[in-house]
Amino acid sequence: MDGSLARFMGRQAVRLELWSPQGSATVQLGRGDVWLRDLVAGSTRDVANVIRGKCPIYQSDGGLIGTLEYRMRMRLPMGTIN
Repeated sequence: MDGSLARFMGRQAVRLELWSPQGSATVQLGRGDVWLRDLVAGSTRDVANVIRGKCPIYQSDGGLIGTLEYRMRMRLPMGTIN
């Protein structure tokens, strides 16, 4: 993995949003972020680690709604990305 990809992964996050139907419209109830740097931490050249964690979900006013548990991994090990 080159340095620019490592810097990008260190600064970016996946945004999770929680939506609910309200009549014929949808309303965003909350959102949270999962940092991409967690996918890189501990990865080896041949193994894409499975990352498990919890993401707090916040309302737009900053109040905590709850926590989302997640599990994810990169499709390929970091060593194979050029």
